[in-house]
This record gives sequence, structure tokens and C-alpha cells, in this order.
Amino acid sequence: AEALRGGKDVVYATLDDFPDSVRDSMRLMGLEPRNFEAEGRKKLVFIDCYSFLVGVKSQEEYSEDPQRLSDLSIVVSKALSEARDPGNVLLAMDSLTTLIQRSGVRPSFDFMHTLVAKIRSCKASCVTTLSRKAFHPAIIAAIQDKVDGVIEMKVEDTRDGLARFIRIPKMKG
Repeated sequence: AEALRGGKDVVYATLDDFPDSVRDSMRLMGLEPRNFEAEGRKKLVFIDCYSFLVGVKSQEEYSEDPQRLSDLSIVVSKALSEARDPGNVLLAMDSLTTLIQRSGVRPSFDFMHTLVAKIRSCKASCVTTLSRKAFHPAIIAAIQDKVDGVIEMKVEDTRDGLARFIRIPKMKG
């Protein structure tokens, strides 16, 4: 939502929820996503990977089975190439955890390597989520080594309520 408000084009790959649920969340943040999806404007594009995972036919222009990583890479490239200003586009992938769990570590790493190269070549940005608890620390370290920045967020129950923590162990520039 903030990227759209800031004038960026957004390509949002959904792996953990339906695109309509993401749209609903954007509305809760005070943004009407359909205003950014209108023909001729297309500042927001979804790649629906979730429907394949739950056996539902997607209604989105772009959809792909996340276990077919080479096909997903092609769809991501196509969606990114349609941005009016490739250097002003954000690719959001929610979540890398699902991708790795479904496709395996080695194929997912190969996909990430290609994806990072595509993002860098067109000077776009990419944001994704990953659950640290889902993987061995060596896998987390290997992923962190491939990316330009890492923002860790944590919430803990305390006697005084919820405590929120943020840490940035790595950020290029």
C-alpha cells in the first residue's frame, strides 16, 4: 500500500493467500486497490500462486503453479516488464517460506538467484517474507547471503503485554 501511495508500480506474488484477501487488507490500510488496477493504469498487478496450491481456478491475469519455478520466473519477468518505469517497481512475494517448503531448498535457491539478478538488472526492488522458525539456521544464512537487505521482526509476550522488536542485520547502502 505504501509503495503504491509513493508512486511505485507493484507486482504482488501471492503464495499464502488469495489476491482478493490482499486487496481487502489494502482497503483496511485506506487504499482502494482497484483504482490501481484499472485498464491503462495498471500500477498494481497480482501473480496468483495461491489458487494452484488450494485447487481453485484463478481469476487473475497472471497465475502460476509455484512448484513450476521456471514458469513462475517467466511470469514474474513478464509482469515486471509491463511496468512503465522498471526502476520504479516493487515485487512483493508473500511468502518465500511457502515457496521453499513446496519446491525444495535447492530449486528455490536457484529461483532466488535468477530473481535477484532480474531485479537488479531492471533496478527494481523486491520484498519478501520468510519465517526463521521454519528452516535450519544454515538455510536462513544462505538466503540472507543472497539478498541486499534483511529486516528481522519479532513479537514476544511479556508480563506488560506484547513487545515488538525490529533489527536490521544487513542493508546494502
